[in-house]
Amino acid sequence: MKIIEIEEFAATISDILGSDRDAIIVLDGFKGEGKTVFMFWLGFHISHATKTTFDIEDNFTWQRSELQEWINPGPKQKPVQSVVVSDELVGMFYAREWQDNNQIDGLKLLNMCRDRHLCVMGAIPNFWELDINFRTLTLFWVHIHERGRAWVFRQSDNPGARDKWYKSEVEKSYFKNNNPYGSPTFICEIHFPDWPRGLEERYYAIRNVKRLNIENQRAEKDKSQIKENIKHYKESISKQNRQICLLIKGFMDITEMKKENVSAFLGITPEQVEELYISGERISITEGIDGSAIDLAVIRTKQIDAYMENLK
Repeated sequence: MKIIEIEEFAATISDILGSDRDAIIVLDGFKGEGKTVFMFWLGFHISHATKTTFDIEDNFTWQRSELQEWINPGPKQKPVQSVVVSDELVGMFYAREWQDNNQIDGLKLLNMCRDRHLCVMGAIPNFWELDINFRTLTLFWVHIHERGRAWVFRQSDNPGARDKWYKSEVEKSYFKNNNPYGSPTFICEIHFPDWPRGLEERYYAIRNVKRLNIENQRAEKDKSQIKENIKHYKESISKQNRQICLLIKGFMDITEMKKENVSAFLGITPEQVEELYISGERISITEGIDGSAIDLAVIRTKQIDAYMENLK
């Protein structure tokens, strides 16, 4: 079992970035064990080696769209060989949201970020909750076993391996030895320090502001989505109403039933019958959007079908 300092691991990542490649690193572990502080120190040492800037406010994000802006061509794109950190991957690339279009676009973008030779780091409570495509793109998986102590795994290059992380072997090694040292993908253990003085407070202040901005944006997005859903539902109701109205008008023409009788038969006012017969376009079955219009339309359609069946 090999124990190294975090500076040595940073030098390895720097060499990878300098060889026309990218490096996606995922950290997992229990809350409060030091995932974020590990990413800070690793990013700090990588940026020192690659001569790029690195700061909590400018390189840490909690939003998928901001991560995309840092990778995509544009005014906010990060320089070549930069480090970008997603502090909460579970909200960006969660396995149960694999069908989300934004997530799919984000994965496509990460798949193409090799051209920028970026180091993309992210934290999640459990590595296996990540989208499987994201895990495939991941080069290193770092498990924070306890504060100041990390286990590093590298995806296997075995072309025949169905699971290139050898998850079952990691589990077997841990159950047998209380560590993963014997598993094929384990490469080293890293010991790392705690936050520099004063930086932890700054991190939480920045995180809280960025999180609040994201929550506000999500709330606005949710409101917009609700309004859009209501609009589509109203359009659906209106379409249902028009179809039912045309059906009723045709029914009146075929049976030559008087409007007073139609009124009693279908439960609508004589004025509505008159309006229907003249225009054939609309009738105010209901103003609500709670589904009653569709239910009423179904009932009336059945009534007409039954009546027509009796005429045969």
